Amino acid sequence: MKKHLTAILAVLFFAFFAAKSYSEKSNLVTQLLVYDADSTFKYIYYYDNNSNKVLEAKYFLKDNVWGRTNQVEWIYNDNKCITQRERKFINGDWENNYEINYTYEDGKLISEKHTRFVNDMEVDLKLITFSYENDLITSRKEFDYVNNSLIISQIIQFVYDNDILVETDFKNVTGNKEYKILSEYDAESLLKTQTLLIKNTEGEWENNQKTIWYYTESKEISSQRVKTWNTQINGWEYASMLDYEYDGTGKILSEIYSDWKSMFWEENLKYVYEYDIEGLLSRKLLQMTLYRKWRTFSSIDYSNYENNKANLMETKLSFWGDNGTLVSTDIPFIFNSETEIRRGNQIVISYEKIDNTEIATYSLSNGMTINVYPNPSEGMFYYNPDKYNVSNWTVIDINGKIVQKSNAVEKSGIIDLTDLPVGIYMLRVVTPDNVLSQKLIRK
Repeated sequence: MKKHLTAILAVLFFAFFAAKSYSEKSNLVTQLLVYDADSTFKYIYYYDNNSNKVLEAKYFLKDNVWGRTNQVEWIYNDNKCITQRERKFINGDWENNYEINYTYEDGKLISEKHTRFVNDMEVDLKLITFSYENDLITSRKEFDYVNNSLIISQIIQFVYDNDILVETDFKNVTGNKEYKILSEYDAESLLKTQTLLIKNTEGEWENNQKTIWYYTESKEISSQRVKTWNTQINGWEYASMLDYEYDGTGKILSEIYSDWKSMFWEENLKYVYEYDIEGLLSRKLLQMTLYRKWRTFSSIDYSNYENNKANLMETKLSFWGDNGTLVSTDIPFIFNSETEIRRGNQIVISYEKIDNTEIATYSLSNGMTINVYPNPSEGMFYYNPDKYNVSNWTVIDINGKIVQKSNAVEKSGIIDLTDLPVGIYMLRVVTPDNVLSQKLIRK
């Protein structure tokens, strides 16, 4: 639990640091190549005109051929995601696997319905609802579908003081467990402590864990210490500590993880950040203590920068004379404007200008055209399903033969022509009001 907590903290802090260092958002990630041991994966991304991610298609390299594995589609209405759907490529065809439908009220998310597909049949899994007061979330309730009935399984309630979260109450109805987190802040509204309490079998609240934050004069986190409650002495005892070091500009230089050993702190893990002459992150070193000295075990190297974003990340061993052997680990990196983590030994990113996404292509003189992108494409095409109320579509080759058609009654904008030869095709789309057309170029 302690190692898991420190790992989460490291990721969160890296996200904070990265957001400060890579604030410029001038292009979007359109491809990821992830190398993990002997496996190679490719991820392709499409976006709409509002820079919303609408499709992630995953491929696996086998015998020098890219094979389709799965895809995730996001559908938007009024710039808010209303459906997220995952499909898997099984026996030469796409099959629905998982779907989340979102509903909103006054611009706020009020529910999520989760559905799994078994043998192409929908199986409702759970429903999550959200409540608000004065624009602040006050509760999150989770229900499970049991015999087509909704059974509440979890309740989370949020309590505020002057719009600042001071208490979070958790109730696991299924497991009959309750716990709460009490948050305290200093005079400048910086988080000072969080205390975890668990309700015992007698219905009494007991202390469990406390986290304390310390800050620099410039409001960066300088230290984070965790205490656990000792029932034998009826008091708090130190458990772990995470210390941060910065340069004069707010860039993080190091993180040191320590455990409390009876009467003293024992340092056991350290991350060191290195930067190039332009102030961009170039390396993140993992160090461990050996014979009471810090020894570098491995590093994540960031390079090939474009618009202040690294396009190449590599994890290398540097222990016992090994200098450069690639090793798989969790690699944090900037994906557009957010921090993501992928496991691998090398990640290569490709970008494309935002205005090269959803654009009109090959418009007809009568205006009865549907915008499909990218066009040309290597096989995967996309249209905005919220913009066009599509009843069905067909793809016709130059000989007038139907070579592909929509095969499910679902709101989706994906047109997969990967299995078709390179060439020119015509897309025919039927809506309640019109028949739309578009020339598709499979390159």
